[in-house]
Amino acid sequence: MTASDTVLQATEAVVDAERAIGHARRVVDDLRTTIASALRVLEDVELDAAKARLTDRRDFYLGAAVEHVGRLQSRVVDLPHQTNGFYGYLTFAASSIADARDHLNQPESSSLSLAREVAQLSTRVAVVDELISVAKPIARLVTRHVDSALAACEQVTQATLLESMGLERSIETAGRELSRADEDVRVLGDVVDHAESNARQASRLAGEISDDVQRRMSQHRRDAAPSASVLDVRSPSR
Repeated sequence: MTASDTVLQATEAVVDAERAIGHARRVVDDLRTTIASALRVLEDVELDAAKARLTDRRDFYLGAAVEHVGRLQSRVVDLPHQTNGFYGYLTFAASSIADARDHLNQPESSSLSLAREVAQLSTRVAVVDELISVAKPIARLVTRHVDSALAACEQVTQATLLESMGLERSIETAGRELSRADEDVRVLGDVVDHAESNARQASRLAGEISDDVQRRMSQHRRDAAPSASVLDVRSPSR
């Protein structure tokens, strides 16, 4: 396998990793949307349950609260799937980056254009690798808070709607864990956005450095080449 083939394989692996990170970023947006919706529904449950206890329209507000409970359960049940999806994309990206690094350690070539490709790919590998190392522990925190919120939301049932103490405790716990998960997810989004920005800047810088080295080497070869007057050796007259 030639050095060019190896660099091409490394490029494909890096693109796969960056594509997976892009998918993970979209999952972050989905998570924030789902969490925000669950928090709104949680407020609706709390409000209508209180009205059912405190007003003479008990049956009406109790029915509304029961409907909100169903909506709440449908929202939070999606969260574990979304967090697992995010972690899955990170895992795939990490595997692709490992493959890319293995390929980049192989090629040895005097081609300046190939060296430029390797430099840029190495920079992209480093950025994605750092992103994964930062994002994984945050993703684990998100999973922990989501699991706790899911368990608390499961305690918000039709049977507990009129039990003010138990309902209040479950809603408070669910709201707290959902808010923590939302903050963690916000940080995840910032981490990914920052890494993508760094990748673009670092890749551009690596290209500029490589171009500068190539210009210097080309200039050095021109300066070292003998002039035409030196090469003009006259034939002896006969």
